[in-house]
This record gives sequence, C-alpha cells and structure tokens, in this order.
Amino acid sequence: MSKREKTIRELKRSGEPSVAEAAAEVVGSLTRLGLTLATLPATWLPADLREDVLDLTRNAVEASAHFPRAIAHALEEFAEDIEELERKAARREDLGARRRARRRAKAAAEEEAEETEQEA
Repeated sequence: MSKREKTIRELKRSGEPSVAEAAAEVVGSLTRLGLTLATLPATWLPADLREDVLDLTRNAVEASAHFPRAIAHALEEFAEDIEELERKAARREDLGARRRARRRAKAAAEEEAEETEQEA
C-alpha cells in the first residue's frame, strides 16, 4: 500500500474532508450553479423548443461527464507511476553509493599495496 493510499484511508477514518475533497465540492457547486444559470434563458422559449434545447443540453452534459472521470483515472495512474519512479530512483542511488564506496575501497587497497611494494 502506498503512502498516498494510507493517507487517504486515515483522512476517511477521521471524518474530516481533505482540502482536495472540499475544493472538489466547491468546484462542483459552482459548476452546477453556472450550468443552471446558462440554461435559464431556455425557460423563456416556447414549450416544444424548450424541451428540445433542454434535451440537447442534458445529453451534452451527460456525455461530457465521462471526460473528467477518464482524466481523473489517468491522473491517479500518473501519480502512482511517479511514486514508483521515486522508489526506483532511491534504489538506484543506494546502488550507486555502494558501487562508489567499493571503488574507493579498492583504490585505497591498491594504493596501500603500492606503498607496501615501494617500501620493500
């Protein structure tokens, strides 16, 4: 389980909404208000035309609702990929540090061997 998933679970247990959740609620409310205001002029149209316009609007909104879900899913996967890259990078750094330490130790041993040969 990733650190991000643990944090999300802890926040859900605490009952407190996260900043991201609160921001999402505000954006959702503002979006609904904006869409309601945008469809208000349709109420002044004749009944047949009003029904057609509202049906088209409803269909467009339902179709566009799929895009944020797809984007959110892609962003979650991207965040997981970044976490994996961070873990791999940390392992690479550890491996590199070990290799450098071995090289230094080998060089020091070779230097010491040369000094011992020169003294003899």
